Amino acid sequence: SRAAALYPGIIINVDELNDLLDEPAHIVIEKGKRTPSPMLAREFLKEYEKDVIIEKLAQYYGNQRLAAKDLGFAKSTLHDRIRQFEINVMAFKKNKPKKEAANAEKAAQDHSVDA
Repeated sequence: SRAAALYPGIIINVDELNDLLDEPAHIVIEKGKRTPSPMLAREFLKEYEKDVIIEKLAQYYGNQRLAAKDLGFAKSTLHDRIRQFEINVMAFKKNKPKKEAANAEKAAQDHSVDA
């Protein structure tokens, strides 16, 4: 939406989008407060992506297939990101209750049938 506001028109080209990604971004911590030091939007997006991947891996107790499916990634893409961000998947598998894992698997399958 920020890109659309800055570049009114139907199509935003790659150069304009790259310009936006290189601009400093502030993370809002509390209403009206910003981080003391801005980071580049690319860095913020990478950290956000890592956090979302960790959240999904925790949700599915380290099951990469279910996490990838929920994220809309190919499993190979998720595996690449796990290596890139140096995420320890085994840490999520240690706390996996058997009944909870079966419920997560069933919920993911039910979700794919609805889509």
